[in-house]
Amino acid sequence: MWVGFGTKEKIPLMYLNYNFMPAWWYHNFGFEFGEKVIFDPLYRMELQQAMQKALYQRFGDIGLGEENAPLEFSSAGWENATMQAFAGCNVAYPIDNYPWGEHLPADRILDLSVPEDVRSVFPFNDVIRQTEWMNQHLGTNQKPIFSPHGVLNESIQLRGTEFLGDMLVNPEEGKRILDFIFALNKGRIGNNINSCKKGGWCWTLINCSVVMVGPRIYEELLLGYDQAQAQICRDNGFEVHLHHCGTIDSYLDAYRKIGQIDFFEIGSGSNIRTILDAFPNARVGYIVDAALIAFGTKQQMKEKLESILEQTRGDWHRFGLSVSDIEYGAPDENLRMIFEMVKAAK
Repeated sequence: MWVGFGTKEKIPLMYLNYNFMPAWWYHNFGFEFGEKVIFDPLYRMELQQAMQKALYQRFGDIGLGEENAPLEFSSAGWENATMQAFAGCNVAYPIDNYPWGEHLPADRILDLSVPEDVRSVFPFNDVIRQTEWMNQHLGTNQKPIFSPHGVLNESIQLRGTEFLGDMLVNPEEGKRILDFIFALNKGRIGNNINSCKKGGWCWTLINCSVVMVGPRIYEELLLGYDQAQAQICRDNGFEVHLHHCGTIDSYLDAYRKIGQIDFFEIGSGSNIRTILDAFPNARVGYIVDAALIAFGTKQQMKEKLESILEQTRGDWHRFGLSVSDIEYGAPDENLRMIFEMVKAAK
């Protein structure tokens, strides 16, 4: 998440964020990720500082980056390798991508156990180590934050797509893994509750993979876990945020059963007007299609942005755009065009 940048220019929307993939940084500027960016907090902070300057030089005209950015607290981005690291699977650290891990073999499933304190085990104990080091180095008082995904996301991280067979063909085995993830998530959410300021955010329900099973199976097998995790947040005075980067429309009835959701992040195929109307008190972020950013013509970009802005008119105070997964080769003019159209919107 620390490779995402919001425009500092005044715009009518709630926010406009740009998220650049590691390959974009590596091939454009030679900035290396790899193992150091996960385990060396000073390297990571200095790299982020260099990113701010590089971005300012390239896109300062649209409010991105900062020429003389200070060193700032920066958490390691384990992304989709957290569960593999926890389970002791091999993890690779490419210099031009996020970490990725091998999946847990079936014969090691029975070895899984939830620690009494998630803060005591890897990689969570290393998050704490780095947090303490950065606080000492910067003179800050940041608290360690863990970022659990939804139970299906994490189960697939752990077992790969074989988990879908575990869940549907061998439901007892599938449930055992889901229950394990849920128990681990409760420990991580508990840590975040102690680290975050009440009234704000402590956890995002990240449901990228539910599009692989459909709304009926989601509601039958997975919704209960999401309801319970969301309730923990609400009971402790925190907002509930939900990330669904696929098309969300057919899941809305199920998501209503979670209870109050304060923020949605939705995929590019979603009907924005439908979700704004269905959840009138929620803030909504829309993920612009990465393929459109990378390969879209000016006319295609213009038509899509006009449609988005028209659909959301009247709700810009609770609507934002995420220009996500920007890969190397995406035209700079497409990124500028999004900004210029948003800024000029009336």
